[in-house]
Amino acid sequence: MEFPLRINKYLAETGISTRRGADVLIAKGIVFVNGKKATIGQMVAKTDNVEVRTSKQAAPTEYTYIAYHKPAGELTFGGSEETERDLLMRLEKEYKVTGLTPVGRLEKANAGLILLTNDGRVTRKLFAAEAEFDREYLVTVDKRMFGAVYAQLERGMKIEREKTKPAKVERIDSKTFRFTIQEGKKHQVKRMLAACGYQIMKLVRLRVATVSLGKMKPGQFRVLKGAELTEFLEALSIK
Repeated sequence: MEFPLRINKYLAETGISTRRGADVLIAKGIVFVNGKKATIGQMVAKTDNVEVRTSKQAAPTEYTYIAYHKPAGELTFGGSEETERDLLMRLEKEYKVTGLTPVGRLEKANAGLILLTNDGRVTRKLFAAEAEFDREYLVTVDKRMFGAVYAQLERGMKIEREKTKPAKVERIDSKTFRFTIQEGKKHQVKRMLAACGYQIMKLVRLRVATVSLGKMKPGQFRVLKGAELTEFLEALSIK
């Protein structure tokens, strides 16, 4: 991500919303930059703290960090009670958890680890252009994977004029593998595999930086604390 950039592009690049959806959030007055309400078209610098708050949520007095197992078929963001609930609605309705924002997102069909927090520094650190934090996935594709494809992914490749960093691939069977990247480009795993001629049949995010999905079942969450939280914040150089 190259700074400065428009705030709607920032929210899209970090997986919080689409550009059009970001403008709607800004118009609702729930997007804040450095504690002040954002405006449509506003430019965001690398050092700015960007937050999306619920309509009546005040600035946080303390930070909360949650690991959530998103089930396949659930929206990360942008649902409504009239059509389809998203994970934020589920957390509020079932667990009374409010005031947190997903750090990035997973497509509706995909499952696995989503981090949520009210600490805007986490999103900024994980999606910085120079960031090198692991994102590990368990992927199943539509046909047999060959050694030449693994090698191409591990070298890094061009996808739509962007060059990806080298990935790590660990084969499990002919169609399933662990796939680790160190970037947060939009739909990156899907785009890399599509460029190699493959379609994803199943994708589960297993880990972000030092935080793993662990034994959580779909729909469950845990609050990061103790040694797990300390290790995560230290990895991101957040004090």
